[in-house]
Amino acid sequence: MFRDVGSQWGYPGFKDAHHPETWAPELSLVQEARLTNAPKVDLFPGWLRIATRLSGLSTTGARRARILRYRF
Repeated sequence: MFRDVGSQWGYPGFKDAHHPETWAPELSLVQEARLTNAPKVDLFPGWLRIATRLSGLSTTGARRARILRYRF
């Protein structure tokens, strides 16, 4: 699991969550949730919980740890 998650750190993500909407007129952003603020982070092991919360303090870190939901 951690190897798969780690492979995503090199991907810069979207600065604007609405950017993919430019790809298709029918696509619209439904929800933008930040993993760093999710209640389930409290269930992570101590070191991972601390690292996740610390990453949420920077804009770049918080942007990389988010879930974007779109609808057609």
